[in-house]
Amino acid sequence: IENVPPWSAEHPLLQFENVIVTPYYAWYTENSVAYARRRAAEEIARVLTGRRPLAVVNPDVLANARAGQLKESAQ
Repeated sequence: IENVPPWSAEHPLLQFENVIVTPYYAWYTENSVAYARRRAAEEIARVLTGRRPLAVVNPDVLANARAGQLKESAQ
C-alpha cells in the first residue's frame, strides 16, 4: 500500500458513473474473514488427504515428486 494523497474531485476516473472508489480494505466483513479461514482450512484438508488444492498459486510445484502424487480435486 502506498501513501498516496486522496484524489481530487476532478480526477478523470471519478467522472464515470460506473466507478466506485473504496479504501483497500473494502472487502472486510466478519463473513469474509470467516469465509477466508474456512477456505484455507479446506485447502489444507485437501492436501492432507492426498488431493490437490483447488487454488494453486505456483503450478510449477505440481511437477515435484510429492506434489505429483496428489489426486485431482473434485469440487
